Amino acid sequence: MPHSQHISKAVMRLDRQVDRRRIIAAMAPSVAKRLIQMVNHTLGKGQTDWLLGRRLSASSVPRKSDKISLRSRKQRAYSSAAVELVRRQKAIENVLLRMLHRVDADVVDGAIDLDWAVIFVDLAGRTDNPGKQDLWAQLLARELSHPGSVPVVALRRLYEFSSADMALFSTFAPWVIKNYVTRLELTFFEDRGINQNNILYFEEIGLLRPNRDMAKVFQSQSSANFRTHLLYADVVLRVASDNAGQTLSLPIYRLTEAGAALAYAIQKEAAMIADSDYVLALIALIKRHGFKVQQAAILEQQGEVVARHSDFCEMFIWPSKPPLHAKQND
Repeated sequence: MPHSQHISKAVMRLDRQVDRRRIIAAMAPSVAKRLIQMVNHTLGKGQTDWLLGRRLSASSVPRKSDKISLRSRKQRAYSSAAVELVRRQKAIENVLLRMLHRVDADVVDGAIDLDWAVIFVDLAGRTDNPGKQDLWAQLLARELSHPGSVPVVALRRLYEFSSADMALFSTFAPWVIKNYVTRLELTFFEDRGINQNNILYFEEIGLLRPNRDMAKVFQSQSSANFRTHLLYADVVLRVASDNAGQTLSLPIYRLTEAGAALAYAIQKEAAMIADSDYVLALIALIKRHGFKVQQAAILEQQGEVVARHSDFCEMFIWPSKPPLHAKQND
């Protein structure tokens, strides 16, 4: 069954009160507390009662005496406003229901920023696109489990995304390692649908930092020789050299905070695994700097810590270019 159909059926099931109560009860207490605080502050007690599967409180049900009879233009204005409010209500409820399936077990201490919550509800409630609603749900799940990790500017960038923007950045996002993409030869990206104009566009809309001379420097994790590790999706690369004083420096595209947060959401939503072509191209680049590279599969990971991995094996790639440290013949 396609992932979107699975989520749609799950969302329909979560419209039942008992399922919402069960899932929220199974959340980490701190996450549930932040969620309830956020919903109560931004949407009111009636929405909190709905989310928790409670009967609506009397204060949330309008009385007959509150109904106002208006004519002509005022009636149309109220009618239009009602349609818009219903649409926004449906959108934010869809996001909340999707979020219930996406909260991680990995939780840190902290408090939800209620100013952030107001902006989130305002922007997410304007989105009818199911694909964008999935990303809104991922961002909310991330913020609830790791308060402060999703900047407001990421919310604004996602709201401004057109369908074309989202498709384009979703092509680029699988190569992101935390907050950077190794700058391989341009043909690698062009062959996969990302050209130089796209890179410039990502800079213009605030997803990439504009400095083209950025490099990621890796220091050795060992004093006896050079050794460091690169974590990428479900793969860990061990980079080594017998020269303890050597450092690894890779040219990169650096993402902004907004770009990194959105790339994380895209990767999580796709349950991304490592792009093997990208891994091989990265290994080839590192080897050109004179390093040995071994690869292992990540079997268990907690945050930035790899708790369990497969055996490392060295990757041998036939070089298409001479090593960068080799002397060139005149």
